[in-house]
Amino acid sequence: MLALVGFGGREATFYEAAALLTAFIILGRYLEAVTRGRTSEAIRPGEAIPVDGIVTEGYSSVD
Repeated sequence: MLALVGFGGREATFYEAAALLTAFIILGRYLEAVTRGRTSEAIRPGEAIPVDGIVTEGYSSVD
């Protein structure tokens, strides 16, 4: 026989799983935004990098 006491019995609804899932998603998005911000700061346009050549005419790009 099921016990009908404690935590609301059989009709009890628990929302902590949904709250934790939402918190993990928000935390993940926040950490991703922080990481993207730091990465874009580390890679600045116009910065000189060492190469094995000289561009005498036109333009260059680095991927």
